Amino acid sequence: MKKSRIFLVLMLILVLILAGCRPSPVIEQILYDQSADEIDWDSDVYLVEDVPDTQNKDQQMPPEKQDESKIKDKKMIEPDTLGDKNDNSNPGSVPQTQYDENSNSVDPNAQVASDNPKTDTAKGSPSRPDKENGDNDGDDDSTDEPDEDPVDSDAPNDSENPNDNENPPIDNGDGGGPSEDPDSKQILDDTGKPTDLPENINKVVATAKASSIVQMLGGKDILTGTASDYLANPIAMKVFSAQMTTMPTALWEGDGSNPMNDVNFTALIRMKPDVCVVISGENSFSNEQIAALKDNKIAYVTLSNLSTHDSIQKAIEIAGKMIGDRSKTSGGVDANRLADDYRSYSENMIDDVSNRVSDKKNTLFLSGWDGSAIYTMTDESKLLIEEHGMAVTQRGTMGSPLNYYMDLGGAINNASVMDQGAQSTYPVLPININMRSHWIGSSSLAFYPIMTESFTRVSSSDICLGESQFPAVVVADKSIKNGIQSSANLWKSHGNRTVDGHTDYGYYAMDGDATTWVTSYIRGSYDIFVNPAGVCNWVTGSPESFLESMWIASKFTGAYSEGDVRATIKEFYKQFYRYELSDRDIDMILGGN
Repeated sequence: MKKSRIFLVLMLILVLILAGCRPSPVIEQILYDQSADEIDWDSDVYLVEDVPDTQNKDQQMPPEKQDESKIKDKKMIEPDTLGDKNDNSNPGSVPQTQYDENSNSVDPNAQVASDNPKTDTAKGSPSRPDKENGDNDGDDDSTDEPDEDPVDSDAPNDSENPNDNENPPIDNGDGGGPSEDPDSKQILDDTGKPTDLPENINKVVATAKASSIVQMLGGKDILTGTASDYLANPIAMKVFSAQMTTMPTALWEGDGSNPMNDVNFTALIRMKPDVCVVISGENSFSNEQIAALKDNKIAYVTLSNLSTHDSIQKAIEIAGKMIGDRSKTSGGVDANRLADDYRSYSENMIDDVSNRVSDKKNTLFLSGWDGSAIYTMTDESKLLIEEHGMAVTQRGTMGSPLNYYMDLGGAINNASVMDQGAQSTYPVLPININMRSHWIGSSSLAFYPIMTESFTRVSSSDICLGESQFPAVVVADKSIKNGIQSSANLWKSHGNRTVDGHTDYGYYAMDGDATTWVTSYIRGSYDIFVNPAGVCNWVTGSPESFLESMWIASKFTGAYSEGDVRATIKEFYKQFYRYELSDRDIDMILGGN
């Protein structure tokens, strides 16, 4: 029994001795901490110095085993054994490594200039990517919720974080594609597709119709290439010559509605414009040329087709966003502001015309004169009529800007309501053609069917040209007016006569015996008004088209005087083209240029 007790005592002493040889976790932790003197933030393991020896004994767990060759004068502490430096419950603890929502370590040494990471990035402090997953969104991931949805509504956009390449710019598929300019901007053109543009637009190539919009909104030296028709416009060249250091190059023939030739396209590529601008519905570039624009990082913007009042407004709005603010450029303007001013100006005029005009009269718009056409009417073997030259009109144009503004000003275009037939243009015969034989030779008009109803007669009310409710025709240019005035019989007012017991308007045909009567739908004298044209064509849709409403109102209703029209044109050119028109300039515009 005695021996057993002695054995137990010896075993107890041995246990106590062995227990005394095991290092104390608290003492060990303090020794490790006091030996460390700096933090290497670029290492996955952080070094810490000057940790107070007042740590709670139960706060830290013992460190994992370390490589003895690495533990010399400095002791290494794994991040997960460190306390939070912001933890007030343990003021003596050392900083703890932070992690993002994907459990990736975040570099504590990354500069934080403010509590708003977006503001910091905007100031030029690029966000630092997380080490594991390449997260480069620039926000404070330590406070974010887990990112289950890849679309983060709170994430900074591209302009706030230009280093974010996870979502590259969208290619519009129509030409220019993404810009390589880090300060690029993006707009939606008439196709609805996003188009990336350089932040500063200073070199533009545009078709004839688009050129007037570009120069109106862009100011000095913005247009570098255009179409030959635009350069041939004397008003446009006079108005913008002071705003051009060098004349734009003629790249397209005509108005630019068809592709330019290969030589001129090569010249365009060498110009390296910021953007090429075209009108919707026109074939200004071939598919191969569009692809080449994209390959050369030249943006390609489509404006609305200018076929209605709303589409004109939309085209100018798109162009304003495209050009942006050039007011700090010599001779430049703020395109967005000017586009807004244009909308207000034009809408105010439309409201004013609408308030002044209530009664409407009839008219006919003649779009062309074919001087080579020869019209003949025969009855059996007799030649009744032979006329050289033929007036032409366009059918079915009710929704066009021309007819909208004409109607607004108090004149209904008779051609717009006669929408029958498959052709887009027709010859105008101001006579009753009856059942006699007709022919139009020496002209493409020979292929047009002859309308059985005359455009100079309002069939619903039997109102004809020359009466008070149909006092005039409107022509697109002076050549049409000259053609009408040179007509032998068709366009003349012959008065009325009693024929076969009733009164009729017309004349006897040239059959030699004065027995063949031709009924005319011209019942009195009438005016021929040449439609104005300035920097832009008012007829086909342009920034100046809304002025048509005031001009028509002055001619058909008397709601405005000619002085009012002249003053408004002068005001418009000064405000939007930055040009002071002379009286002679205004005469040219009102005379059809």
